[in-house]
Amino acid sequence: MHTIEGIMHQKEKHKEQLRKANEALITYLQELQYMKDSYMDILEKHNTKSAETAKAVPASKENSSILEEENSRLHELLQSQINSAESLKTEAKNTFELIEDDDTMFPKVRK
Repeated sequence: MHTIEGIMHQKEKHKEQLRKANEALITYLQELQYMKDSYMDILEKHNTKSAETAKAVPASKENSSILEEENSRLHELLQSQINSAESLKTEAKNTFELIEDDDTMFPKVRK
């Protein structure tokens, strides 16, 4: 009889272990479901942002092309202004030297 009682006790003990294991598995599955849902939310947000970025990239490339053209045009304008300024500087220098050499136009002031 003692062995039957031991077996019954082990049976109850195993039932309790099985119940606890089932609870742990249910909790584990719930955590996995929560993680999956969180991951899916993150993935959905990422895909939405990726789609928005993909739409923005062609516009960005188009804007980049426009900006490059504008930059090139401004660079050419700046270069022409630099050349013009250099020409004016040379002309002013030559005029100043001519005036300086011609004592009749502006007599030197003696101090």
